[in-house]
Amino acid sequence: QIKTPEIESCQNHNGNYKVVFRNVPSAYTYKEENVLWLTDPDKPDPNNYQIISKGRTLSNIKALSIFKAGSHNYWHIRFLNGKEYDYREKDLEIIESCLGESRSKSIFKYLKKVADANELKADDGTKLLAKQYEKIHFIANNRAIAVYLNPQKYKMQPQTASTLIFPFGCNASQQKAVQAAFENQISVVQGPPGTGKTQTILNIIANLLLADKTVLVVSNNNSAVENVAEKLAEESLDFIVAKLGSVQNKEAFIANQPDYPDMSGWAIKEEPARQQAQNSLHTVTQGFDAQTRQAQLKAEYDALLKETKYNDMLQLESSDNEWLNDKRSSKLMKLLNLYQLKIENSPKADIWFRLKWTFLLGMRIFSFLGGKPSDVVTGLESAYYFSRKTEIEQELDAIATTLQSIDIKRCTAELRSASLLVLKSKMAKRYRASERIRFTTKDIKPKTEEFLKEYPVVLSTTYSAKSCISKDMVFDYV
Repeated sequence: QIKTPEIESCQNHNGNYKVVFRNVPSAYTYKEENVLWLTDPDKPDPNNYQIISKGRTLSNIKALSIFKAGSHNYWHIRFLNGKEYDYREKDLEIIESCLGESRSKSIFKYLKKVADANELKADDGTKLLAKQYEKIHFIANNRAIAVYLNPQKYKMQPQTASTLIFPFGCNASQQKAVQAAFENQISVVQGPPGTGKTQTILNIIANLLLADKTVLVVSNNNSAVENVAEKLAEESLDFIVAKLGSVQNKEAFIANQPDYPDMSGWAIKEEPARQQAQNSLHTVTQGFDAQTRQAQLKAEYDALLKETKYNDMLQLESSDNEWLNDKRSSKLMKLLNLYQLKIENSPKADIWFRLKWTFLLGMRIFSFLGGKPSDVVTGLESAYYFSRKTEIEQELDAIATTLQSIDIKRCTAELRSASLLVLKSKMAKRYRASERIRFTTKDIKPKTEEFLKEYPVVLSTTYSAKSCISKDMVFDYV
């Protein structure tokens, strides 16, 4: 029996409700249509929910009861201190934990076992990774880790390339990597040293800063994340970076909190610079796509020339089959595959098969397909190689013409400079109206929200990352 805190009892008598309120001596009578009596609630595990009311996260919840009334839900919440309150669902922000799902829960249990097997220990002898896992009891189902634990939850997050900026420059693969990072909740960028992974990270960070997002940059060692800070410092943007992690790093950062740089020349009219960046990106992307396609075609062309069959067929090629050479290579390959399937169980292709391809490739194909199977296969293969070789040559000529009309090096430089103007102008407008807030070491966790407004980019080693900020605060991106 659950009653709202204000009600002592409620009884239905002859179509009316008689309600006795607490601390009120007399009963009140209401018509049946004026009373909403809710029964049979769902009683979910409170550990699977994060509930926010009027901007405040409700904690120490003992039990939940969810009552349904048509299209409306009502939440009755009992707290550990014995108090009970009622809420309309539309007045709450309710976030479910992915650990309520059996698949996610089982995989997370497995990861905890792996963490416990890891022998890396803290100074006090406790297992470092297992200790961090023990702190995790709730994982919101809209976090990246929820997708990792259950890939079926994966959803694309489309963002057109024209909205992105590249203030640290890019090549074709870096541009695609940044694009992928904004289209997927989890993105992997892989490459050997010197291929520009840090440059890619910097461009991702730049776009997050434009969107007023927070980002945590982690690595197993300090030198890798230090590289990010150094590159931002080269553009006088290191004042937005907090180097946290270990106790020593925190203390060193707090002792040397940077001032704002001189941003008097940064604020500009952003729209012209944004338009310049978008136009340059469009041209650069066109050039990058052409270069990529050119490389693919050249590789295919080289492989085509190396085919020993191709050389053999040039000698076997009959002038009677030259009419096949002007057919699309894709159609020739499809016909070749289907024809070979046909003759596996039959000495030659049936009349209906020949008629179908006559409609697709012309009258001469009817008698051709009725010939000796080995001659048909040889003729189709020879025609395919000739046709595909011609198609590649024509496409390569078109790409060469396109690339001649695009100065990729100049456009990439313009993209970088326009993007940098946009980013710095955004930072100037963000910080111009305030004095730099100074924090103590003890301020970081209780004042995490204020701290991240000053320092939206946080650097840390992986193991120390979770203890950098308040346990209730979540970075927008890692």
